[in-house]
Amino acid sequence: MRKLFIITLALFSLSFAVAQQPAYFIMGENYLKGLKIFDILQDDDHNYYFATNEGIIKYDFIKYTKIEVKSAKSVSFFNLCINRDGVIYFNNLNNQIFELKKDRCRLFYELKGEQSSNLICLTNDDKGNLLIGCKGLIALDSAAKVIGTAKTQTPMSYFYRAGPDAWIFSGSRDTVLLWKQGEITEKAISYDHSKRKLGFFFLFDYLDTNYALDISSKYLYVFNKSNWQLTERGQSRLFQSSTNTRIYITGQQIWSPSSVSGINFSATGINSHLNTYYPDVFISDVFRDHEGNLLLGTFDKGVMVIPDLKVDDVVNSVTKDPMISLYADANKSVYMGSNKGLVYEYKNNNLNPITGNKNKSIEGIFGSNNSDFIIFDDRKVSCLNKRTKEVLTLFNASLKDVAFVSANEMYVGTNMGISKVTFTSGREFRVEPIPQQNVRVYSLAYNSKSGLIYSSGANGLTTIDRYGKTSKILYQGRGIFAEKIVCHQGLIYATDRETGILVLDNNNKISVIKPRFPNEDEIIKKLVLYENTFIISTSNGLYRVNAKGDIIKQYHTAFGFSSKKVYDFSVEGHFMWVSHFGGVQKIDINYENTTATKPRIVLREVRVNDLPIDFKQLHRFSSKERKFEFVIYSPTLRNQENIKYHYKLLGYNENWLVQGAQFNTITYNALSPGKYTLVVKAELSGKFSSEAQFVFTIMSPFYMQWWFILGSILLFLTAVYLIYRRQLNRQRQKSKQINELNLSKLTAIQSQMNPHFIFNSLNSIQDLVLQQNATKAYDSINKFAALIRKIMHHSSSEFIDIEEELSILNIYLELELLRFKKDFSYQINSNNITDIEIPPMLIQPYVENALKHGLLHKAGEKNLQIDMILQNGVFTCIITDNGIGRKKSQEMKDRQNKLYDSFSGSSLNTRLSILKKHFGGEIGVEIIDLYDEANNAIGTRVELRAPFKQKY
Repeated sequence: MRKLFIITLALFSLSFAVAQQPAYFIMGENYLKGLKIFDILQDDDHNYYFATNEGIIKYDFIKYTKIEVKSAKSVSFFNLCINRDGVIYFNNLNNQIFELKKDRCRLFYELKGEQSSNLICLTNDDKGNLLIGCKGLIALDSAAKVIGTAKTQTPMSYFYRAGPDAWIFSGSRDTVLLWKQGEITEKAISYDHSKRKLGFFFLFDYLDTNYALDISSKYLYVFNKSNWQLTERGQSRLFQSSTNTRIYITGQQIWSPSSVSGINFSATGINSHLNTYYPDVFISDVFRDHEGNLLLGTFDKGVMVIPDLKVDDVVNSVTKDPMISLYADANKSVYMGSNKGLVYEYKNNNLNPITGNKNKSIEGIFGSNNSDFIIFDDRKVSCLNKRTKEVLTLFNASLKDVAFVSANEMYVGTNMGISKVTFTSGREFRVEPIPQQNVRVYSLAYNSKSGLIYSSGANGLTTIDRYGKTSKILYQGRGIFAEKIVCHQGLIYATDRETGILVLDNNNKISVIKPRFPNEDEIIKKLVLYENTFIISTSNGLYRVNAKGDIIKQYHTAFGFSSKKVYDFSVEGHFMWVSHFGGVQKIDINYENTTATKPRIVLREVRVNDLPIDFKQLHRFSSKERKFEFVIYSPTLRNQENIKYHYKLLGYNENWLVQGAQFNTITYNALSPGKYTLVVKAELSGKFSSEAQFVFTIMSPFYMQWWFILGSILLFLTAVYLIYRRQLNRQRQKSKQINELNLSKLTAIQSQMNPHFIFNSLNSIQDLVLQQNATKAYDSINKFAALIRKIMHHSSSEFIDIEEELSILNIYLELELLRFKKDFSYQINSNNITDIEIPPMLIQPYVENALKHGLLHKAGEKNLQIDMILQNGVFTCIITDNGIGRKKSQEMKDRQNKLYDSFSGSSLNTRLSILKKHFGGEIGVEIIDLYDEANNAIGTRVELRAPFKQKY
């Protein structure tokens, strides 16, 4: 499509009739309504751009987005153009030219000085350079560098493509500027000056002819490009209705909008048959998109979209009083009932009122091709005779439905029940209420094969035979409350809100058809059988459905419906009359747009874990990225509602899934790791688009990666080996400790049973025997035996009771007392420590050392004191003697040069070290030499910290 925009000074009035105009729908009614649309453009990705008085608006078939234009001195934009690289340019009235590239906008160039103009035009040459028509011509490359310029006194406001890489810019002069292959040339226009002076003019092509139009005089010329000559053709009615002469070429159609309202149209020639459309709308732009839709920019109304010039618009726009009921009969008459209570007959393009009370809306109009009577609700149940045009009142009630039995007999359902109406002559009739049918009726149908009347009312679905007998029909044990029932070829079709359509045969056997509407909550309002399909109106649209319940067509956008809300429809032959928000429209049920091509599919966006990604580059995702959403669309305006999306995710499911166009997001909430391929395609009336694919991989968690598994196995084996070695070392260490403990116990036993002690004890007992002190000798032998028994009994114990240890000490000291006679005394203070256990034979070796090395060689009183303390979790045994001290004892040993020591200090320290290593804690021994004030040795104190266990 090519567009030319012209502004002139004269005003011409509209002087010809308005013909039937094409059907249209409003695009972006909620977003664009109220804006002034100056220009429309579509890029190669089929996105739409609208230049408006409030900025640039983009529509990508999913949402409308306002493009931010920084540095703009004003936000009314014009002259959208696009170069071969998809870069868009436009300007405002402040001589600023902007560049829009990948949805980012920047100030590209600003006209200043002598070349600035109130009227400029923009276009791109074949190399992508921007050409600016102003007071002269400026050519800019993609970097905004001036590559050509020429100056004129008046604006060069119009451009015309003269051939390959050749552009002509014209204005109000007899000369034009030619841009050809990167050079600017000034060319003079030749014409007959004697007839009239040429004013502002522009050039355009139409039906293989080159024209020039003088905007001021509206004279049309034929333009010869070879000699630059104009030949006058006279005036054309096409351009006489507009001050602002604007011409838009869309293939073989030419459009010229009025400066006031409406648009002139011709598809056969400049001076041939002319139509004027949309007389109440100011049209600012005409654009033909890639799909062949015609987009009419308007002021305040949004964008009018004409899907097909062959589809007629509404008969009459009656939005203030919509027609809410219709009946079309075979004699080409359509009867309409309005919301305000008026009844019309539409025939031969004339809408004639019949009757009406203007108080109550006409809820229903019913008729039959076999009858002359039209039944309608006019506050009462009324009747129109189609032949005589006479209107009769039948009876008082609120009409709901009519079932015609014959030309003169019918059953009428009302809010009060069912009545049989029989016409005996043109004006004579009788009304017979049906007994036991005095409940509200929703719908009626007559089955000519069975002779039964089917009634759906407040008491459910029932049948009435010729004798008035009533039978109730149930489905799955419940009543059927159908809003509409119809009879077709002996079968009854009843709507059911829960199930869909119930089909009843003559035996009342029921089958179900479940229409798959776009919205699950759509309620069937009316249905008509047509060529083994259903025409169905719902709470949200008008559809054609096959016997399987599949939607095969939606009668909305493609037929220019201004809204999906349908008041009523009626089918006659192959035509359907539909009353919707825009008015009453006649539709060829089987009409298909033959220019429609197979649809396209576009993967617009991929969101991972609810965040959009650059899906053109990113194809590998972590194991935590499991939620995937794919936004798809098919770039079509006229067929958007009839598009179906087929998709499957290889690696997840192999079967095709289908969803309607209103569901353009495919969601997978928790995909497992693996490789996937999303395959999507669009379907339109059995035609499929090519497939779009997105291949991606979700990586396994690191703990499922081969390197991690291998490393884990190696780590496990290493850990097992180390644990084994550690356990082995522990066992070795434990065995060593046990051996050391056993050795320490053996050492302890040896310390208590050393030859000196045994010899001394037996010697003392012998002494008692020689003294003939048999009692004391016997008592000492018992003590010696008890000591030996206890030592042997506890030799294998790790811990013994402290009381048992004190008993052993007491026996040992009593035996030692025999040797020391009367000058030795000892005292054991347990401080009431009970309920603990300590290692056996740990204290005795230190007591023996105190006796043998400290007290044995001391003259006078020999005292030994043993104190036991349990404090802060530490058991301490303090052994204090008043002996000669360690220094003097060592001197004596050195003089005697003894080779045997009863129990060396190294053995004691070794045992303590073993106990400390085995049990931990504060284990050890500290030996303190005691001195008087004169620094004379007065004894030794041993502080032994031993391990213990609490018994309870």
